[in-house]
Amino acid sequence: MQPAKLDFASLRSAYASGSETPATIVRRVYDRIAARGDDGVWLALRPIEDVLAEADRLAAMGPGERAAKPLWGLPFGIKDSIDYAGLPTTAGCPDYA
Repeated sequence: MQPAKLDFASLRSAYASGSETPATIVRRVYDRIAARGDDGVWLALRPIEDVLAEADRLAAMGPGERAAKPLWGLPFGIKDSIDYAGLPTTAGCPDYA
């Protein structure tokens, strides 16, 4: 299976055609991260079960709700120097968590 492209245009097209869902993209992103191994890029990951639950909530949104959210269905990472509830803020040093 060809990996999904994660740019805006490709994701919007895949979602519109029904060939992808937010949940399938979450699984692919987590699979890609796992395939790289412990490369030091990801200091913290949210549990996939939590992210999949959010993906299911996204998929349940109607077209109007989706249109009001320009980043709908786009995977993203958060720099570890930005506070995000439930994840450690480390500024690149896990000891600062």
